[in-house]
Amino acid sequence: MTLQHMTHTLLPTMIELGSNFWAARFELMKRVNAFGVVRRARREGLLGPGGIVIETTSGSMGIGLAEVCKEDGYRCILVTDEMALDDYVGKRLKDLDAEVRVVPNDANPGATQANRLQRLHELRRENPHSYWTNQYDNPWNTESYSAVAAEILVRLGHVDVVVCTVGSGGSSCGIAQGLRRSGCDPSLIAVDLRGSVIFGLPSAERRIRGMGNGIQPGNVDHAAYDEVHWLSDSAVIAATQRLASIHRGVDAGPTSGAAFLVAEWKHRREPSKVVCAVFPDSADRYRNTFGDPQWVIGKGIHLGRTPSEPIETDEMPSTTPGADWTMLRWNRRSYQDVTGRPWRPSVPVTGRER
Repeated sequence: MTLQHMTHTLLPTMIELGSNFWAARFELMKRVNAFGVVRRARREGLLGPGGIVIETTSGSMGIGLAEVCKEDGYRCILVTDEMALDDYVGKRLKDLDAEVRVVPNDANPGATQANRLQRLHELRRENPHSYWTNQYDNPWNTESYSAVAAEILVRLGHVDVVVCTVGSGGSSCGIAQGLRRSGCDPSLIAVDLRGSVIFGLPSAERRIRGMGNGIQPGNVDHAAYDEVHWLSDSAVIAATQRLASIHRGVDAGPTSGAAFLVAEWKHRREPSKVVCAVFPDSADRYRNTFGDPQWVIGKGIHLGRTPSEPIETDEMPSTTPGADWTMLRWNRRSYQDVTGRPWRPSVPVTGRER
C-alpha cells in the first residue's frame, strides 16, 4: 500500500509533546496492516470477490479487518477469547457484520492464544478457500507500515529514537525498517509487558490488551531492537493516567501510555535527540475497563505512583520479580544471542498461505 493510497483514517496524527519529543497518534493503528494485508492479498489473487477473511484477534486487529471487509464486500470471521470480547469490541464487530467465534480463557495466556489458533485452523478447514491474514507471521503486515515511516519523516525530517509497544512485531519492525531504508538510523525501543514471551520472559497473566504476547510471533525481528523495556500492568495504567493529565488533548489508551512512559524517560535523558513515540489507539475501547478505577481495583491491579525510571539489568529480568519497569540493552542481537534459546515462531506460514 503506497502513501498516496492511504486515507486519513490510516495515517497517524503527529503531536508535539515537547522540544524534540513527538507522538505518532493513531485512532486505531491496526487499520494499517488490516487494510494493507487484505488489499495486497486481493492484488496477489489470494482473495477473490466475495471471499472470506479469517483471523485471531484480541480486538483491535479484528476491528480493522471488519472495517476493510465491510468496505470491500468480504465475509469476516474472527476468533477471539472471553477477556478480549468486551462490550465495546463486541458492539463494534456486530455493527460491522463480522462473525465472531469465542474461545474460553485459560490461566496461561499462551494456552488461550493457542486455543484461538486451534479454532482458527478448524474454521479454515471448514472454509478451505478463506484467506488467513495471519498478523503474527505475515511479512505484508510489516511492509504495510512503510507508509507510516514515510509520514513520520515528512513531518519530522529526521528521527533519532522510535519507541513502540510490541505485540505481533509488525508495526515496530515495519516503522523502523521504513525509516532505516530512508537514510536515518533511529534507535528502536521495544515496550513489552511482564508475562509476555516475546523477548524471553516466561509466560504469565497479562491484563493489558494490545501489547505483549503469549506466543512467539514470526514478524518480530529481534535484531532490529536497541532496547527492551518490560512494564507491569500497574505501571502501564499509571502511565496512561499521567499522559491524560499532562497532555489533556491526547485521547489515548494503555498501549499509548506505555510508549509515553518510556519515551518521556528517554527524552529526559537525551533531550537533544528527536524522540518519536507511537501511540497505537485511542481511549474509546478502554473507558469502562482500564479507564475506570473501580474496574482496575476489582481486577486486583494495584494503582501506585508512576515509576520514574527503569531498573537496568544485564540479564533477563526474571531475576527481579515484581519490578514495575525493567530495561535491557538488546543492542540489535538475535533472540538466541540474548536468551541462549532458539526463537521458534508459534504460527509459521509459508508460500501462498501468506
